[in-house]
Amino acid sequence: MDNTSSFNDQTERNLTFALQNMFDKESLYEVPNHLIVLLTVAYGAVSLSAIIGNGIVLWYVVRSKKLRTVTNMFIANLAIADILIGALAIPFQFQAALLQKWVLPHFMCAFCPFIQIVSVNVSIFTLTAIAADRYLVVIHPINQRITKNRARLLIFIIWTIAVIAAIPAAIALRVQMVPELDEDLMKLWLNVTLFEAQNITIPTKPFCDNIKFDTKIWMTYNLALVVIQYFLPLAIITFAYGKMGFKLREGRNRSIRVHYTANVGSFRKSDSTEEVVIHRNSKDKCNSQAEYIVANKKK
Repeated sequence: MDNTSSFNDQTERNLTFALQNMFDKESLYEVPNHLIVLLTVAYGAVSLSAIIGNGIVLWYVVRSKKLRTVTNMFIANLAIADILIGALAIPFQFQAALLQKWVLPHFMCAFCPFIQIVSVNVSIFTLTAIAADRYLVVIHPINQRITKNRARLLIFIIWTIAVIAAIPAAIALRVQMVPELDEDLMKLWLNVTLFEAQNITIPTKPFCDNIKFDTKIWMTYNLALVVIQYFLPLAIITFAYGKMGFKLREGRNRSIRVHYTANVGSFRKSDSTEEVVIHRNSKDKCNSQAEYIVANKKK
């Protein structure tokens, strides 16, 4: 019994000493002031640049009727999403990542990540839509095109899907008080089962985290976000631009063959027309340009 009592006393003293050392600091995750200032300026510059730059793009597209093309409609939508990220996501998520605790009003714990997920979804989906629009222009220039009405409908669908995908985060994330202990100290605390440390209070800090869903469900949700925000758009964009690249390369090779045919002075005849290909070079100080004049002569 004496040995057990001595062991308990020694364990309690060790734990008390470790906790006391931690209490002497304002926070376990205390960050130097100069680093806070540096990162605040850097993130502030990024946030401000995103707001101003995308605001200018949006202003020009809205103001000029000539710029209201299908592609520019998608670009304006992309600018709106980036403005939201710069205004509501970067500043607030930055403080949480830096300080490792939530110091903002509690309702923003769910609101800021919700806006961030929506904005990222809209940005990625819009880039995918732009790739699809370019694909149709290059691969199917006559048969299939995205009209302005279809573009508006597609933008509405993009925002709808983006909001739906972000709802679980808004439901799950809440501010809760968590122990302000590092991993080793927490293990030491949890392993103390031989005595009741009623006179020791574990320090806590506010932290924005999932409190609604099971861990596996939350991990599955985050994995699904990675798929729809990265892997699926990457596959679509890679396919679209890869297909366009091959198409444009084929067109370039065909142009080279026509160029060679023109240089050797060949021509083709049919029953009704004779197609004559004439090659003319015009040179200046900067470049050399080849022009083709195709003349159809009736018999």
